[in-house]
Amino acid sequence: KSRLRQLLSIPDTYDVLFCPGGGRMQFAMVPMNLLGAGTLSTYIITGAWSKAAVQNIKDTLPELPEAKKARYISEYGLSEYDANMICSDKNYAKLFDTTVEITKNPKDSAHWIMGDLMKLMNDSQTLPENMAFRAESLGETINLLNNNKISRDSAKKVLKAVFEKDVIPADYVKENNMEMVSDTGAIKAIVEEIVANNPKAVAEYKEGKEKSFN
Repeated sequence: KSRLRQLLSIPDTYDVLFCPGGGRMQFAMVPMNLLGAGTLSTYIITGAWSKAAVQNIKDTLPELPEAKKARYISEYGLSEYDANMICSDKNYAKLFDTTVEITKNPKDSAHWIMGDLMKLMNDSQTLPENMAFRAESLGETINLLNNNKISRDSAKKVLKAVFEKDVIPADYVKENNMEMVSDTGAIKAIVEEIVANNPKAVAEYKEGKEKSFN
């Protein structure tokens, strides 16, 4: 059993319980603090295990929190503090993975989860397992901001609506006229229309009365 534990890279704080059934070996990875005294000695793994069988079991094991944290630090460049926060709950980690897939920006994704999202959750006393919005919505909101479609202030408002009402970010931005205008031609047309509709204010401004446009 110790050899199998080594091959599967199972930490000492976990045990793997095996039970044959249905023509295949069923198993569960259980924290030792959940097992009663003397329980471990009642589970004995017998039989010959090929490398392929061991690898098959290893491939189906969920990624452990410590391994996930190490991956976030090495692959994504997260600080140990950020990785610890994201891995503090499996729901945060799952949301983070989905968000990174969408944004391709691990650090930005982590900061939004740890900052604005956790503040919303703290203010509403919502537990991680009770998050009720689409996992993709956070990443979509971040992309709207990073692609200069909305301002940071608008992004915060969008996330709040996502958290409270499970809205679709792009639809919410459109329905509430939150998209920033980046077309200089469109901006020029808007300015010209304002000037044309306010001749008196324009004339006063030219005379030095700058408060006319306040």
